[in-house]
Amino acid sequence: MVLSFPIPATPPGRPSPRRFASGRPPLIAPGPEPRGGVNLSPAFRLREPLGGKTAGGRSAAVETGRDGAAGFTMVELLVAMVLISMVTLAASMAMRLTINAWERGREEGETPQVVAALPVLLGNQLAALVEKAPVSTAKGKDALDFCGEERGLSFFTTHAPRGSVLQGLLRVSWVFDEESGELLIYQQRIGGKDDLKEEFNPLGNQWNEGGEPVGRVTGIGAFSVAYSKKTTFDLSDRDEWEKKWKCGKKPAWIMLSFNVTGSVTGTAAGDKPGKSVVRYFRPGLAGM
Repeated sequence: MVLSFPIPATPPGRPSPRRFASGRPPLIAPGPEPRGGVNLSPAFRLREPLGGKTAGGRSAAVETGRDGAAGFTMVELLVAMVLISMVTLAASMAMRLTINAWERGREEGETPQVVAALPVLLGNQLAALVEKAPVSTAKGKDALDFCGEERGLSFFTTHAPRGSVLQGLLRVSWVFDEESGELLIYQQRIGGKDDLKEEFNPLGNQWNEGGEPVGRVTGIGAFSVAYSKKTTFDLSDRDEWEKKWKCGKKPAWIMLSFNVTGSVTGTAAGDKPGKSVVRYFRPGLAGM
């Protein structure tokens, strides 16, 4: 069985298709031949003959099937994607490290600074403790009393933090307020015998509650001070310590223990227990 199809007639005014030896036209019809006699396929033509010049004086350009548009190879795209992925990964890791550091700092707050600063300050003040007054006291004696309780202590010293306005002989008192969870630090400059009255001692029975503390540390969960008159004993033995020291001569040893909550900027109520610190001091000597 043979199928035959009529060949449509060529429209008027249109040249008839070229005939080839096979009797069939090519799949891609050839375009017009360029000037110069170089026969190229339609997918790769020259605007001008090789080595020729255009009307503007420029060299002839090769025109591809993409009409001269630039592009990237697959290898170039893969390399670009790998580089972008590496940069994105590095940026995300740096951001994560920054966020972790910020969160850790927010949780800890000022706790490490307080844990380190309080024992150092008390140790320096006790190392510069003064037992005799340069002037006679109101009671006619020249001894300066050391007073101690479980919630605080009061004594005389010549140590003052660098840059402090108060210098010289000072009465220093550390008092812990359990209700507010605050540690109050008082300093009074001694300029005469009237400044040695008991009404200026925050731990004395005659204290007039005058004067503002020079330091206020919040976020203290627990605070206690213990004393011992023995010079040689087992410091870890709690039975060797006294919770109250009668005003008079200095003790041989002082034990400071306190607990800092997770946030020093808040109050003790509702805060989680933090780091517990225990330090031992010998008045007149460096702390341990």
